[in-house]
Amino acid sequence: MSTTDRLRSVDPAVFWPALAITAGFISWGALAPDSLASVTQATLSAIINGFGWGFVVSTALFLVFAGFLAISRFGKIRLGADDELPEFRTVSWVCMMFSVGMGIGLMFWGVAEPVFHFGAPPHGLAVAQSKEAALLAMKYSYFHWALHPWAIYAIVGLAIAYFTYRKGLPILISSAFTPLLGKAVNGPIGKTIDILAVIATLFGTATSLGLGAQQINSGLNFLWGTGEGTGIALAIIAVLSMLFILSAVSGVGRGVQFLSNMNMVVAAALLLFLAVVGPTIFILNTFTEALGDYLADLVTMSVPHRRLQRRQMARELDDLLLGLVGVLGAFRRRLYRAHLQRPLDPRICHWRPAHPERRNLPLVHHHGWDGAAFGTDGGWWSCRGGQ
Repeated sequence: MSTTDRLRSVDPAVFWPALAITAGFISWGALAPDSLASVTQATLSAIINGFGWGFVVSTALFLVFAGFLAISRFGKIRLGADDELPEFRTVSWVCMMFSVGMGIGLMFWGVAEPVFHFGAPPHGLAVAQSKEAALLAMKYSYFHWALHPWAIYAIVGLAIAYFTYRKGLPILISSAFTPLLGKAVNGPIGKTIDILAVIATLFGTATSLGLGAQQINSGLNFLWGTGEGTGIALAIIAVLSMLFILSAVSGVGRGVQFLSNMNMVVAAALLLFLAVVGPTIFILNTFTEALGDYLADLVTMSVPHRRLQRRQMARELDDLLLGLVGVLGAFRRRLYRAHLQRPLDPRICHWRPAHPERRNLPLVHHHGWDGAAFGTDGGWWSCRGGQ
């Protein structure tokens, strides 16, 4: 695809609003950083205090749903045509998931988060800087970086991949909402979803890039006394951005895959170095004990800690589940919209007539929906199979 074709493929209804909002935040931060910090901190506190329990519960539901998909028949759905083969090796996919999906965040918080919890144990569950605090710090770090976040990544990635490579829809977050929104996904609602996705991606990338620049700056200053400041941080960000652009231009198959594989090799070498120079026994003991505590307390950690013993929590969960059931019921007919079915997804439907002597009719192919539909004469279609 040429540069002209790429420019033509940009959706102005998504690009310009996202650019305007992003430029507004950048200008706000440059002209009045204290004001932006105050407003964002107040907004974050309000969200955590009012909806923090919703984030924790929804993450737990993501984990349960991901586990269900993995062990059910839906886990065998190929994210592409039936005759397509994987583009990359499994090892390269794992490397790219860790390097691109977590990357700087894991390298930064992999040290900063346990140290923070070690000095200030969550919920006051241990004495600061004690052995119990060290185990608790690692347990909560596993909770933050292990099964729960990967469940979120998996569900979002599966939704995009399924509707893109299986259904042939555009590579957009809004495509995953097609069963619920139908044709409205191409209207203002779908555009709003894509605008929010662009802004969330930009802000998330900027945060990771900023943390990485600070970490590299501190490391260079510690090793060679280069000093710390805005100028050095901007130079580091410029170099990182240039490397990102070069890898993006080279494509996923070359640049991104090469950098991801190299990152995992360096990370494995660093892990081996730490395991050898030690304290090896302490690392192994802490790892096994904290991992065991994390797995043992997985259920209790998946609900808001402060409301765990309150009856209000049970009522909120009950209302949440009832609401989800109601929403699914309301959109049940839309989930099986005929326009989503393609020849790639054959359904085997059997017509069961009302009269017993007509029950042995042959099976027929039907590109419709899964379920049953009753006819006017008392017979009914029963459709199963295909994804």
